[in-house]
Amino acid sequence: MEGALGGGLRSYFSFHGRSPRKRYWLILLGLFASIIAFVVLLEPLLTVFLPRFVTMVPVLAAALWLHLANTARRLHDRGKSAWWVIVFVGCPVVSGTLREMMLVAGAQADGPGSLLALISSAFSLWALIELGFMKGTVGSNRFGEDPLSPIGEVFA
Repeated sequence: MEGALGGGLRSYFSFHGRSPRKRYWLILLGLFASIIAFVVLLEPLLTVFLPRFVTMVPVLAAALWLHLANTARRLHDRGKSAWWVIVFVGCPVVSGTLREMMLVAGAQADGPGSLLALISSAFSLWALIELGFMKGTVGSNRFGEDPLSPIGEVFA
């Protein structure tokens, strides 16, 4: 018996293997739709019985894990290490957070804040192109078999 998470569901949370573009986008869309559905439908009902913190933290933690794992598998398909997640996810988050902190502290929107917004946007655009639109490596790479190779080629 495979336990609570079946082999198929477990693979969504795994950082191992490769994900082609189609799977990457479908997981992102499913994740986005699930979070919206939770916030709109289920979370208001749960907060009647539980504090908002108790309902949102597990959902957001699972969503973050799923997003990071999906991004790591997509990077693997491109032949890159999962450490690139730091660049593609971390840099926009850090620069965007710094910009918001500067704005809250009373800094003007132009100047350093604009530079941080530009940096955040540049990393986000790079991630979008690299992960969302560029084809994965053809054939096997150090992260596994090509998920798009025909079955006959895998067994040849």
